[in-house]
Amino acid sequence: MVGTLKYELPLTTSTGRARVKRRKNEFGEPLKTEDKLSESDYIEWQISYFMPFDTLWDKFKGIKKNKQKKKALIEDYFREFKPSSLIKDLIEFFEETEEIQRKDFKKKLKEIFEKHKQILIIKEHKDNKTYVMYELADLFEMALKNNVISKEEIKELLGFNKEKIDIEAQYSVQRKPLNKTVSKDFEYFEENAPLFIKRMNDKFFTEIQIKHKQRAVGYQGMVYFCIWIKSLKDKEGNSLIGRKANPNEKVIAELSKEDLFDIAKTFMITSQDHDWDMKTILKGIIKD
Repeated sequence: MVGTLKYELPLTTSTGRARVKRRKNEFGEPLKTEDKLSESDYIEWQISYFMPFDTLWDKFKGIKKNKQKKKALIEDYFREFKPSSLIKDLIEFFEETEEIQRKDFKKKLKEIFEKHKQILIIKEHKDNKTYVMYELADLFEMALKNNVISKEEIKELLGFNKEKIDIEAQYSVQRKPLNKTVSKDFEYFEENAPLFIKRMNDKFFTEIQIKHKQRAVGYQGMVYFCIWIKSLKDKEGNSLIGRKANPNEKVIAELSKEDLFDIAKTFMITSQDHDWDMKTILKGIIKD
């Protein structure tokens, strides 16, 4: 087996899912573009394992007649993970299409992704919503093809979390009064949001943050894969410490089998939904 998977990672993404922060008292503060990188800095990546078709539909609706934006959209979402032939087909479909019904749009997406052997998940318990493998799932597939991990090891991973830990269901944001007021009767409350950290090694850690759901009642667990800047190199093999991040800069990260498994395990204990999703995708990856 090969030791690690080398992967090009953007320091920041146009979709805002990865950004550089500075660690202070276990809290990450966003960096300004003019700040020089230090050993306290890390990339916070809101990593995912699949992308909903609905996300692509919503984005498509907003740029129906702008071919340049359509091309940029597909490249921004997929160029780090997907084969160029798939990206080409997606760009052609988006650029050539202006008026289309939602069901026909999703049908065409399904045809394109299946043509390129992408794993799709249809959730019957979520109104038959369809998702395509993404980011972490792609990394697992790359690692399998490059002999960083084996099918047998993934099968062992599928047995994780037999105790059915569900952080999302067991923990919530707590609000308590401090019996204080400010500026004429504004009552002062304090919120405590649970944070779980897995310190993987001196390069990486994962976080599970419990937050209020944005469009629904209740709480959700947000998973972040965090990479210390001091562990990264630029494309020339140089350290990033002591200088500013360059526009659209990419860096080289090396992921081991244990690193990938720890990220997957973080999702599995975050919620039962994540556990089912992650294991369903892994089963698809090792399916003969």
